[in-house]
Amino acid sequence: MIRGFLFVLVLFIFFPSLLCLGFDPVDVAAPIGYRVHNVDTGLDYTTIQGAIDAPETENGHTIFVDSGIYYEHVVVDKALALVGDGNRTTIVDGNGTGTVIKISANSVTLNGFTVQNSGSEPGTSYAGVKISGHMFVNITGNHVTRNKIGIFVTSQGSRITENNVTNNGQGIALYDSSEVVVEANAVTANTVGISLALSFNNLIVDNSATNSSSGGHGITLSSNSFNNTIFSNDLTNNYHGMWLSSSSNNRIVENNLADNKLLGIELASSPGNTIYYNNFINNSKHVVSDKQPNTWDYGFPSGGNYWSESTGVDLFTGPDQNETGSDGIQDNVHFIDENNRDNYPLAGMSHDFNADSGYCVRTISNSSVSAFQFNGTAITFNVSGENGTLGFCRIRIPTTLMNGTYRVFVNGTEAPHILLTFSNSTHSYLYFDYCHSTKGVVIIPEFPLPIILLSFMISTLLAIMVVRLLSPCDL
Repeated sequence: MIRGFLFVLVLFIFFPSLLCLGFDPVDVAAPIGYRVHNVDTGLDYTTIQGAIDAPETENGHTIFVDSGIYYEHVVVDKALALVGDGNRTTIVDGNGTGTVIKISANSVTLNGFTVQNSGSEPGTSYAGVKISGHMFVNITGNHVTRNKIGIFVTSQGSRITENNVTNNGQGIALYDSSEVVVEANAVTANTVGISLALSFNNLIVDNSATNSSSGGHGITLSSNSFNNTIFSNDLTNNYHGMWLSSSSNNRIVENNLADNKLLGIELASSPGNTIYYNNFINNSKHVVSDKQPNTWDYGFPSGGNYWSESTGVDLFTGPDQNETGSDGIQDNVHFIDENNRDNYPLAGMSHDFNADSGYCVRTISNSSVSAFQFNGTAITFNVSGENGTLGFCRIRIPTTLMNGTYRVFVNGTEAPHILLTFSNSTHSYLYFDYCHSTKGVVIIPEFPLPIILLSFMISTLLAIMVVRLLSPCDL
C-alpha cells in the first residue's frame, strides 16, 4: 500500500516537468468544414460568400475553393480571382432559385467550377453566372449547366473562354455588351447556344454551338446588334445554325454551318452584313432571307462561301471567270434571291490555319485537310477524300512567311502546281491536284544549297512514313 502511494506521489511531482520537455511543432490543417481559403491572407472559411465578405479579403486577392458541393448564391463584389479545385468536382448549386453567381465588380476571374441550378421563373434573367454591368471580367474553364441562362453578360471588355456550357435555356447571352470576347467554348444542347442583343463590337470565335434542343439556334443576333465578328465557329446539328433579326453590319466569316435541321442561316430585317468563307454543308436549306441585300463574297480572288449542293465546275479563272485555268472558285454565280448572290462560290471547303507569328495560311479544297504544321520553313498537312476521286487544293501563303519559288510534294513525289496569276507581293496562291486517298503534302521554298534541300527531302520521307502508318490505302 505504501509503495503504491509513493509511486503515485512521484508521478504527480515529475509529470508537470514532462509537459515542459521540447517537442517539434505539428502543422494543424484547417478545421473540418473550412473548405474555402484566402490564398493571400491564409485565412479559411466555411462558405464562399463568407470568404468574399470577410474584411481581411481585399481587391486583388485569390479565393481557392476545395472540391465539394456548395449550396450558395454568391455575389462577387470585390476584384477577386475565385478559383475552384476542379470544374467537375467544385460545384456551386443554386438549388433552383435565383442567380447562382453574380459578379458585380470589375476585374474578376472565375475559374474551375461547376455552376448549376439557377431559378427559371418566366420573365426573369436568372443565370448560372451573371456579369452585371461591370468590366474586364474573365469567366474561363467552368462547367455551366441546368440554368435558365448559362452565362449572362452585360459588360464591356470581358472574356468568356473555354467553358463547357450545356443543357441550359440560353447558353451564353450578351445583352448591351461591347468589346467582349467569347472564345473556344463548348456550347451544346441549349435552346439557344450563343445570343447577342443590343450588342456591338464583340468577337465570337472558335466556339462550338451544336445540338440545340428542338427549335433551337446555334448563334442569334437581334435587337440592333452590329459590328460584331462571328468567326470560325462550328454550328452543326441545330434547328437554325444562325439567325439574325434587325442586326446589320456584322462580319460572318469562316463558320461551319452543317447538318442543321431547318436552316443554315436566316436573315430577317438584317441588311448590310458581310458573309464569306463559310461552309454550308447538308443543311435542309442553306439560307432564308427577306431579300434585303447582304454581301456574300469577298471579291476576287478571295471568293465567297462553299455550298455543298452546288454542282458548278471550276475550269476558268479571273474576275469574270473567263480565263483558262482552275482557281478554286466555281465558274458560275450562286443565286440566293434577286438581291443576294455569291459571285465567287468556292469549289471546296475553306479552312484557316495559324502558322508562325500569327500568320494565316488558307486552303480551299475538296479534301479533308488535317495535321497542318509549319516548322519555320516548310508547310506540311494531310489531305483525304474518297479513294479514286480527284482532289484539289488552293493554298494562300503569306510571302512574309514563305517566299520565292515553291516546290510541292505529295507523298514524297514532286507534284506539278500552278502559281496563280493573282499572286502578289503579300500573298502567293498555289493550285495543285492529286488522286484521293490519304496523302501527305509538303510545300517548301526552292533552296540553292543542296544540303538544305536534302534536309527537306528527309522531312518529306518522314511525313510519308507517318501517313503510311495512318492509312491502309495504297499511296
